[in-house]
Amino acid sequence: MGLVVFFRAANVGGHQTFRPGGLVRQLASFGAVNVGAAGTLYAARADDPAALERAIRRSVPFEPELMIRPSDEVVRLVDTAPFGARPSPAGVERYATVLAELPHPRPTLPVEEPPGTRWQLRVVRIVGPFALSVRRPAAGRPLYPNPVIERRLGVRATTRTWATIEKLVAIVRGADSV
Repeated sequence: MGLVVFFRAANVGGHQTFRPGGLVRQLASFGAVNVGAAGTLYAARADDPAALERAIRRSVPFEPELMIRPSDEVVRLVDTAPFGARPSPAGVERYATVLAELPHPRPTLPVEEPPGTRWQLRVVRIVGPFALSVRRPAAGRPLYPNPVIERRLGVRATTRTWATIEKLVAIVRGADSV
């Protein structure tokens, strides 16, 4: 079913930049597709994470931190509807954060930032290597899940919007039907 590549801290604020289209061309033998989010690729014909990682490292001008997951794992995550069947309330954003490793000890959920009734970011579930969170509107600069999750769970991570994860699964399903 292929592999999904999540870059951590790449193409963000001019840091560790690369051209996803160029990388996809260099990874054509893996059936690589750019998902459209900074640093998210689907490699339809890849089955060896180490070989894919070596090819990526040869193709980008920096030492990337990568989280490579089997695409069927991401499909299963979406199929479980972890946020429920209802759409998000107005202004609430959903996120999936890919964890480099499982947190030890496993945190008591929910994790809220700031804690209490005025929370802006809430980590609601951990499903395998994914931490799922919601962010509600707040005055001032909104919190982004990644630094909160890394600090509170004590692991390195990279975050994508839930819409990106759903788009990724649509690409995986489309590629698998060809």
